[in-house]
Amino acid sequence: MAFINKKQLVLVLFLVSSISFADYPASNNLNMGAGNTFESTISKGATSASTKVMKISDKTLDKLEFKFSGASAWLNKQGDWNIKGKVKHNRIRCGNYQLGIKFGAGKSGCDEVVWKTDYQYGTNVKQCNSSTLEHIGGGNFYELADNISTITCAKVDVRCFGNGCSK
Repeated sequence: MAFINKKQLVLVLFLVSSISFADYPASNNLNMGAGNTFESTISKGATSASTKVMKISDKTLDKLEFKFSGASAWLNKQGDWNIKGKVKHNRIRCGNYQLGIKFGAGKSGCDEVVWKTDYQYGTNVKQCNSSTLEHIGGGNFYELADNISTITCAKVDVRCFGNGCSK
């Protein structure tokens, strides 16, 4: 019967722990939710209805907020927008991910939406080794300045460039 010495035991424990945690990002972007699981990541094509944010002083529309599974966004009356969401990369090889958004008007629950803008992309993040990273970015839709009262819906897009992207 062979016995394992202390050095061999430490090596085995190290290898097992390395394999167990290989898919977790080694950064502060790890956000554990209830039940010690990752919060959800954004899905390509996710749509959200707007929530109006009014100014207290004169009760006018100041900005619109949107909540997606794994992301949130806003659009203000100047046409500035911002998006924040988690993107999952499922491969070892690297890919550059962009998170974008477009805005439109539709019926309740974002049915039959007429999109008033094309997608704009506010992030460009390189991701490798099955990482999940938070993207934060924004831009401006000049055509929506002083016209956000007509917007009721937003839709997100996640795109990847490079050899490490899933086909």
